[in-house]
Amino acid sequence: MSQKDEGLWLGTSDTGHKGIWINADGSGYYGAWLDGQPDNKNGNEHCMWLNTFEGEFGPDDADCDDVQNAGGYICEMKGRPAPFSITFW
Repeated sequence: MSQKDEGLWLGTSDTGHKGIWINADGSGYYGAWLDGQPDNKNGNEHCMWLNTFEGEFGPDDADCDDVQNAGGYICEMKGRPAPFSITFW
């Protein structure tokens, strides 16, 4: 298991259009990334997750199989106010 297996899946990917990052709700992602990311290492990093890299925590691209088996996920539910929470397994 690599350090990346500790990340949190966000449901954002560029699988439909390489280099165009789309959130699970269909909206575009235009936020910041970890330094040097996304890098599409080995040509197969098409999913986004929150990860710790060299002491920084933020969005990173990774292989979708790794991301979907990550340590947890963050989701948003529209129409229902709820406190912020992160679930880890």
